[in-house]
Parts: sequence; C-alpha cells; structure tokens
Amino acid sequence: MTLRTTLTVLLILFVPLTGYAAKKKKPLTLELSAVASGLPRVTVTASDAPLAEVAERLAKQLGTTIEVSPAARVLRVTTELDQQPLDLMLRELAPQPYLDSVLSGGAGKTEIRTIHLRTAGEPAPPLTELQKRTSEALMFFGNTEDPTIDPLEGKLEVTYRNDRLRVFARREPLSVVVARLAAELGIPLELIGDSREVVDVSVTDATLEQVMRALTPSAKLYQRTDLSTFRVIPVRLVVQENFDPKVTP
Repeated sequence: MTLRTTLTVLLILFVPLTGYAAKKKKPLTLELSAVASGLPRVTVTASDAPLAEVAERLAKQLGTTIEVSPAARVLRVTTELDQQPLDLMLRELAPQPYLDSVLSGGAGKTEIRTIHLRTAGEPAPPLTELQKRTSEALMFFGNTEDPTIDPLEGKLEVTYRNDRLRVFARREPLSVVVARLAAELGIPLELIGDSREVVDVSVTDATLEQVMRALTPSAKLYQRTDLSTFRVIPVRLVVQENFDPKVTP
C-alpha cells in the first residue's frame, strides 16, 4: 500500500469519528445552591433534553411540584447556565412559566408551592391551590360608636397606587396592619390563632416584597409570579403567630 493510499484510509476513518464526537449530546446535569433568602440558584447543562425530563429532575431537587402542560411537553431544552436565579432559569425552559409561592415576612423566606410551565398563548393555570383557606377572618376598623373618630388616624396608613405601597404603622398590632394591607390589595386575609405581635413599619414607594420584609415572619403572602413579565399577583394574606413552616396552611 502506498503512502498516499494509507493517508487516505486514515482520513476516511478519522473524519466520521470526529464528526460523531462533535454531535454527541452532553448529559443532563442540574444542581441547586441554597441562598439565605429568596429563591435558590441553579446550575444546569442540557443538550436537546425533553422539557419533561428537565422538569422532573428540577422538581425532585426542589422538593416541589412542576406541572408541564401537554403542549409544553413537546419542547426540548438546550442551555448552559451557571448559578442562575431560579426565576430566570425557568424562563429558559418554557415561554410562559409561572411560580406559585409563599413569601414570609422579615427575612423574606420563599416557599415554592408549584411551578407551571406553559407554551406561549396558553391560558394561565387556575389559582385554586393558592386560594385554599382554613378559616375566615372579618375585622372592623375605627370606632363603631362614633364614625367621625378614628383611633388609628396618624398611627396607621396604607396606600396602594401604581403597584407601589406606602405603609406607616406605629406600635400597631400586626394583624391590623396586615388586614389593612389585604384590604388595599383586594385580597382575603386569614387569621390563624391569636396574634399579639405589635409592629412599627415605615416604607414608601415600596414593592409588595419590600413591605413583607418590613413585617415579621408571622405574616405570609400567597402569591403567583408570571415569570414572562415578572408580574406578581397577590392571592391571600395569612397571619399566624409562632408560625411553624412544617404545617403551612
């Protein structure tokens, strides 16, 4: 065999092998990193992986439910992210992701309830699970004997305009402050137990998350975030003193 023929044979053998290596899919890898408050960070590598498989792997590590619509199950994921916040990572998975969560007051701990993955144009999933309550609460404000006298005047103020809040409270019961906040947001309030906490709050031009951080862990906000727009939809507020996260209502 001549030298030229030998080189030709080696080249024929070498090209398919290198071509196969270039097209070989990377294995799906996914890791979570916890943070002090807020959502965890995600490191993920996926190469043409089925969305349902990525969602199953992520749900297992989060310890929560990820619901993938039938239309979204045909999607495949190719991405490589390093220490990306969970909400941004979910935008890489599907065109229309939703995050249902419970935000605690104070440090701002977030409990993920359910993640929904949808294709563009699909209707949003119902809010049924976030709306479930264990009790009903009815609160009255002011002096019922003389409506011209408001004992809260100058001590409690809650206004909500253009998605921004002003909350001022001086030595007010937490339940009263949260009740006024719920009324401004137009969502239900649930009282669990007999909360005796008293709070001082002074925030202006604040987001709902910033207001929650100014409260105590006894206050819980059930909310949905439309991650395609980052619009937060408050669903209900709960006040439970000495709240045990293992028995979330």
